[in-house]
Amino acid sequence: KSVALLDESVVNTLTIVFKAARKLGELQGVLEDIAASAQGSEGIRAHRSLFNACARTFSFLKMQQVAMKLYKRTGDHKYVFWAVTSIYLQCASTSQLHMLPLAETMCRKTQKEKGLASL
Repeated sequence: KSVALLDESVVNTLTIVFKAARKLGELQGVLEDIAASAQGSEGIRAHRSLFNACARTFSFLKMQQVAMKLYKRTGDHKYVFWAVTSIYLQCASTSQLHMLPLAETMCRKTQKEKGLASL
């Protein structure tokens, strides 16, 4: 597994192959391995690809975790909202609403730090 070979065409090809084989869970595993070892902009790109793979498999908790890793790596507040959306999807899919206050707190904190108009 060479992280240097990770680009959009490789990820797209992997996605097509794993989707055709009905093995999207395995694609997620491959991308997790790549994201864990990737650094710098490659790491950000790998985590974004992993987030998309998690969305394809409805792995909402993993989406939340990946979004927060992206936020911590980049400081870009849009990833907080990716995490908030992931929390909402978790709640909607399970009818368990106990995570919604966390999502609200994350939104309020981001608004206070950054202001929503600048996002």
